Amino acid sequence: MRTLYVVLVFTFFTACSAATGNINEKNMSRAAADLLRLTYAVQGEIMRGAAPGDDLLALACGRDPALCAAVSEFHTSVKQDGDNAVLLLCTRDGGRALLEDIGCTPQIDFKPWEKDDLPCVFTLNAADVCP
Repeated sequence: MRTLYVVLVFTFFTACSAATGNINEKNMSRAAADLLRLTYAVQGEIMRGAAPGDDLLALACGRDPALCAAVSEFHTSVKQDGDNAVLLLCTRDGGRALLEDIGCTPQIDFKPWEKDDLPCVFTLNAADVCP
């Protein structure tokens, strides 16, 4: 129980800090770790046979609500690209892209937060990266 409490407090402060405009290396590293876990879970839903058009985010978070809680202060979008998922994490208002990840890779694939303010739109295609 104590571990859960520590994780929830840590997640809350990380999310609040990033959502209030404190976008920096430390906060984005934490958000990236949370997004990777969520991406793997969404990718798992595709592998379990989710149909195109299913709400993959809802399916993944239904199995593990902590995954969505970790990124709840952000705007999160999911795109199914063939047999793979692409997730996009943006500021809460959806005005700025922060991180983009493809389910078949072991790392965050694009860190738009490091660039100028890029719009919250998908830029990656899983077909270009995944086998």
